[in-house]
Amino acid sequence: MRKTKIVATLGPATETEEKIRGLIEAGVDALRFNFSHGDIDWRKKLFERAKKVVRESGKTVAFIQDLQGPKVRVGKLPDAGIMLETGVYVTLSSQQCENLVDSIPVCYSKLEQEVAPGEIILMDDGKLRLRVISVNESGAMCEVLEGGVLLSNKGVNFPYTKLSIPGLTEKDIADLEIGLKMGFDAVALSFVSRAEDVERLRHQMKHLGIVKPIIAKLERAACVSELAQILGVSDAVMVARGDLGVEVDIKRVPALQKEIIKEANKRGIPVITATQMLESMTNALLPTRAEAADVANAVFDGTDALMLSGETSIGKYPVEAVRMMRDIAVEAEAYEDKNCCDLWTRLDLTGHSVTEALCHTVVVAAHDMILRTIIAVTGSGRTARQIARYRPDADVYAFTFNESVRNFLAISRGIQPYLAEPFDEFNKLMDSVDDYLIKNNIGAKGEMVAVAMGWPIGVGDTTNMMTIHRIGEYDT
Repeated sequence: MRKTKIVATLGPATETEEKIRGLIEAGVDALRFNFSHGDIDWRKKLFERAKKVVRESGKTVAFIQDLQGPKVRVGKLPDAGIMLETGVYVTLSSQQCENLVDSIPVCYSKLEQEVAPGEIILMDDGKLRLRVISVNESGAMCEVLEGGVLLSNKGVNFPYTKLSIPGLTEKDIADLEIGLKMGFDAVALSFVSRAEDVERLRHQMKHLGIVKPIIAKLERAACVSELAQILGVSDAVMVARGDLGVEVDIKRVPALQKEIIKEANKRGIPVITATQMLESMTNALLPTRAEAADVANAVFDGTDALMLSGETSIGKYPVEAVRMMRDIAVEAEAYEDKNCCDLWTRLDLTGHSVTEALCHTVVVAAHDMILRTIIAVTGSGRTARQIARYRPDADVYAFTFNESVRNFLAISRGIQPYLAEPFDEFNKLMDSVDDYLIKNNIGAKGEMVAVAMGWPIGVGDTTNMMTIHRIGEYDT
């Protein structure tokens, strides 16, 4: 069983039922909807179309709403763009976003108040680099350090400027309300700088009456020093290497990726590695050797999921990209299983919770008894994630009672989620688990599996029971 999960971004290249079905059959575990592009009607139609395909497939797939966030962009320029020559001086202005004369429009109203001389401004994913020379009420005069063609709507980054732009924009709030009503399983928050950004989104969800898991996208330099606090309030995180590689020195990105994944693994928080994983497959049938190594190294690092963006949203070979990512992940896991020390042997759990202790115990028991399967019966998904946190050799099957919880578990490494029927009697619950295992050829009658759960079902949020169960022992 492949343990590393795959997230694919839907877009114009994958908007038909046929293409979506191809993605699912190729191994996609989650579908991402990027709310930076497309109109609401198109997204709603795409969402319903994808839901239909997933229902027909019988597979568990998470639906992720990705909010645009406070992305600062260039305003309206001529269709062909403008050439910024290295060494020349230009003025950036927030006074209007269209038809400025002798200035470059930047759609951020506090530009002149918050940038300072000497600071660096990056445009178009860092391809263009400017240094602020002076600032007055009409704009910021900058020297072009690295020039090129600048087009409308390109992103603007301020790696050394503390911006007061809110983490949740008015557009995000409007999109959030629509997305929650549509039925997304999780919401990704862009440009998270601090824990308060995540909490603000959760507060807004509570205000709207629907609370879903939050995936904090780590793509700002400011998030590096706030990592522990952000992990403490997030349900999952994403290493968004695109803007992160613009905001910090690109040489630091590989080390930051490893650090973020390691810290998320320690806490049992799902972590997604994203951006340019198989970028060349946007236009080519095969990836580069470097891209294949990049995907494999993310698996070795311990990522829960790998994400495809342009490769599946606008690329020529979206289904082939998913297959390639799946195959690389499987090969990497085969190597990892033989050469990697299990995380459960390296974590100090002294003083941790009852749930953490029991989940650790069930992993140790499965290892010592050479069991193939661990069962987590979970209402919130926490028990399954805490078990998967230790990267056990055994396959982890999560039986939960909420469809959205089941779907969100689809992005956690090594977890196969199943929507179960809650039973008040332990024997009946285990009978239903056994039926699923036998019908799906996961286990045979008489085979032993390790089980962790909170009992009685639905009472509290603590794992308080661990047992070794023989499949079929409660048959009546």
